[in-house]
Amino acid sequence: MEWNETSVPQHFGKVNFFCNRLRTGNITTMKSSHYHDAIEIYWLISGCCNYFIKNKVFAIHQNDLVFIPNGIIHKTHYLTQHHERIVLNFAPDFINPVLIPYINQLFCRRIYSIPEECQGFIHTIFAKIENEYQLKSDVSEALIQCYISELIVHLSRHPSNASSPFYPNDVIDDITSYINANFADPITLTFLAERAKMDSTYFSKKFKNHTGFGFKEYLLTVRMKHAETLLVSSKQTICEIAFSCGFNDSNYFSTIFTKRHGETPSHYRKRIQLKGE
Repeated sequence: MEWNETSVPQHFGKVNFFCNRLRTGNITTMKSSHYHDAIEIYWLISGCCNYFIKNKVFAIHQNDLVFIPNGIIHKTHYLTQHHERIVLNFAPDFINPVLIPYINQLFCRRIYSIPEECQGFIHTIFAKIENEYQLKSDVSEALIQCYISELIVHLSRHPSNASSPFYPNDVIDDITSYINANFADPITLTFLAERAKMDSTYFSKKFKNHTGFGFKEYLLTVRMKHAETLLVSSKQTICEIAFSCGFNDSNYFSTIFTKRHGETPSHYRKRIQLKGE
């Protein structure tokens, strides 16, 4: 197995920018459900994978770019043994405001298949970004912002004619939509299996195979995501937030939250509020 990864985030002033390249010789799945406050640009250099984004599964191939807004649940499952990818994460205010409509178009599209005539440019621009990320000079932040702006403009001026393929599954897509709309309710595997008109064991396997998530993992992720939002945006108590997000035990909620974030809900709330001042 060949494995190589650079994964130490760098902090440029008040902006958190992260660049990660991964080469691996194993078929892998992202270990846990994933969402964050940063925008993500993902480039699959080689190989192919299924990419769950919000409530759809997309087929990603070599030289596809994926654009994910902040706060969207996503997860990768690689279908080839050997693959290589680069991920960029950065805060929304890292982008020049003039370019927001253009990157919003890329968010709506989700997948950008790089035309052959643009591949040289993409390799060059990502190499420049990686170089400045490792260099960490006084002007690295400014240069990386310029390179990302150049990337967005280039893609808007050279639209890909390829479609954004995804694997529809009406039953499972309905279930994920239901979970997102009703996460505060006491949802069980048996209830969802009945809604899908499937045996519980078969439904559980079907859900896992299609989305890459276990049923409980996905439900917990959706609930946690909404709890984080309420901790920052509301004045509700920890107990009130726990119950409003579908947790019937506030102590259990605090335990799970602390395990996932490395800090208690109250500490998380204070830290984010202080950060915003």
